Amino acid sequence: MSSREDFLAYIPSQETMRVFFSTEKGQWVLWAGVIFLLLLIVLWILRRRTRSLNNLGLSRIRREWLHTIAKRSEPVKEMPDDGIRAKEEPLEPLALPTAAPVPTPEPSPAVTPSAPAYEPQRAPEPAFSPAEPIADDIPPLLGRLPFCQRPGLTTASAVLAGMRVEAVFVDEQLQSSLAGDAGLSHLPFVPAATVSESFDNIYRRGALIAQPTALCEIETGLAVITKSVITAPLSSQMDWARVLRTDELFLTLLNAMVVAHELNTPCAPILESHGARFFLRPAEELIIEFIAQQEAAQRFAMGISKRQTLNTVIYATLLAAAHA
Repeated sequence: MSSREDFLAYIPSQETMRVFFSTEKGQWVLWAGVIFLLLLIVLWILRRRTRSLNNLGLSRIRREWLHTIAKRSEPVKEMPDDGIRAKEEPLEPLALPTAAPVPTPEPSPAVTPSAPAYEPQRAPEPAFSPAEPIADDIPPLLGRLPFCQRPGLTTASAVLAGMRVEAVFVDEQLQSSLAGDAGLSHLPFVPAATVSESFDNIYRRGALIAQPTALCEIETGLAVITKSVITAPLSSQMDWARVLRTDELFLTLLNAMVVAHELNTPCAPILESHGARFFLRPAEELIIEFIAQQEAAQRFAMGISKRQTLNTVIYATLLAAAHA
């Protein structure tokens, strides 16, 4: 017989296979083969997923961005409740000390002693000294907002991602009653608010572009509204602090900073979600970090997309990845 016929002679027939798999030993072999096949399928799916992520470049973007900001200034320190300010208070004027009198011998009537030379003291160095010069083209963000206690409002607060988050929860009945007022619909906790007629939807600070949801005029300045992508309603009874996303908090803050720069007006960053409004009061160190890292983020993003602008959504995503 030929070699092909010899090979075929070793292959069992269908009847032999049927008899074998009907035995206990054959059943074990069958189940082992099925499990092995399932493992191969799982490994194949995981390998395809890894290749897909690498093709998208997400892993490379995260590694490169973390490497880019590895030399940034020290991380934001955890702050006590009363240590968070939205703007730096002006320095008190220095009290110049009076020179101590120098004992001199009794002068003759014709001689008048000269006053000792006085050298003024230098102002104390600020507590925070960033590695790079900080831009001064952004007005201070609002640290306080007027509040009107209406039935249906509940308040809470938490410290998240280097900022104090003041939460105001709105029940459905109050939200429905304010539907006719566009300003109070966005800000149901202030005495009065009107939607800005000069809202442009695009604001710039250099190459950084912000597109907030709305601008509301209040008695102390402007409220920059950023709509959350969270669709589930939030309430004070749930663990809302864990639901909020870091990238959305950073996006809300960046939008307010860019609008404050272009309009040269103090602004309040407001994150609007279903059933809640969040007023952000960032630490000074966080604002300084965002300003200092903007140029590096622009170079990084432009090197990938080849665009000459950087959207605040992308910048907030990169910052959130760096803080993760």
